[in-house]
Amino acid sequence: MSYIEDLPKKKKIQDFFADGDPERTSHTHTAKPTEHKTRIPVTKQNRKKVVTYLDDDTYNIFKRYCQEKDMKPSLVLRHLIKDCLNKPL
Repeated sequence: MSYIEDLPKKKKIQDFFADGDPERTSHTHTAKPTEHKTRIPVTKQNRKKVVTYLDDDTYNIFKRYCQEKDMKPSLVLRHLIKDCLNKPL
């Protein structure tokens, strides 16, 4: 046996970018950070979320009302909350 055969065999990892990743090295860093795409538009990001729970009967009435008015439940809730807050107690 020769000296080379006695050495433990290691897996060789091929270096595809010996001089560095060309895509990363070609970009220059700018002072302005890139804008991230968001699911919610910027104009709506300051809105608050409200969660409510309804019993089965009230929920069914609410869903029927939404279908009759052809409105989304979230929109109906917004209108109801605004109407309620505009009325004197």
